[in-house]
Amino acid sequence: MPANKILSINQVVAGLTLCTLCTLTLAIPPVYGESQSLDENTVKLFEAHFDTDTDGFTYVDDAFRSTNNPAYARGIYTEKQGYKRSSGLRVVIGGRDKKTIVDMSGGWERSFSLEKSASVTLSFRYRLAQNKNYAVGAISEALVSIDDNLMGQDGSDYLAQFEGDGLGGRGKNTRWKQISLNLGELSAGEHSLKIGGFNNIKTSRRQTTNIYIDDVVMESNTTTTPPPTGIGTSFIIPPEDPTLSIDGMVQMVREKGIHDIETLMAELPESLNASWTLMENSNGLRDTSIQHPSLIMYGADARFLLSVGTNSADPLNDILEMAELNPKTGQWSFSILDFGKATPELTKDVPICQTCRVVWGN
Repeated sequence: MPANKILSINQVVAGLTLCTLCTLTLAIPPVYGESQSLDENTVKLFEAHFDTDTDGFTYVDDAFRSTNNPAYARGIYTEKQGYKRSSGLRVVIGGRDKKTIVDMSGGWERSFSLEKSASVTLSFRYRLAQNKNYAVGAISEALVSIDDNLMGQDGSDYLAQFEGDGLGGRGKNTRWKQISLNLGELSAGEHSLKIGGFNNIKTSRRQTTNIYIDDVVMESNTTTTPPPTGIGTSFIIPPEDPTLSIDGMVQMVREKGIHDIETLMAELPESLNASWTLMENSNGLRDTSIQHPSLIMYGADARFLLSVGTNSADPLNDILEMAELNPKTGQWSFSILDFGKATPELTKDVPICQTCRVVWGN
């Protein structure tokens, strides 16, 4: 297998024959260290998962790019079209009739207030879909704005954009994406968030643009978060991999608004994705077997280890185990990061491996 090939958990496990003698002995005392939220320095302004209603969001026509075609956009609260077929919000743009209509938009809006100026971050999931047969040059966009100022990535003012490719062309879909945006310093007072989309032209009833929205979280922070203390002279860590420590991993999860292990796997540095092994019986927190082993990632020098479960039916499969070596003392420190919580929860100094040893068989 090429060293630089990055695989998902399921791809790693599929079709592999494991060494049945491989064991990792873990001793787990009944009392852990003190649990703490990753967001102890932040204030959650609001969190919306749309389980029963729109969670304070209101649909508005012509939400973006100064459009003026309210009849060609609508907002829907949906019970089964959110992330993983949960409830969520939807914006439908275009369609309706055979007329050619130029510039349409719609979005879901929620207001929030700050008692004093603060640095604000926003995270949410979205999916953009453009139906087939849009004309060449027809643009569909997923958009977000703060106080009517569009926010984007990589210098653009949109989250995602599709262009039609003419009659006979295929429909386009981003699939679900999770995004975290640093909105910068916002002043004290009332502010407005809008999430939705835009379509510059439609020429038939079947040309529709859909934007789906779920899991919106907005937080403020009035303090400066210090850099991870585990990175520096105490560790020989490549500068391009600042996340190779417990503190660094926690900071990445916080800054990127990561809320599940699958999303975390896609963000890991290449050195971790390229260096891994499988354990049939880890004797750790999760149930493991030859069909559902633990995936242990150890990077370039094995001074920082991650253990990930592969059994989706295991109630502890949302727990990430981490181990880090202090080269000055020769001691290991252990922590767990629980993604099963609404906000990932860190438990530090967990003595889960007092007698660790690995036995390799043929």
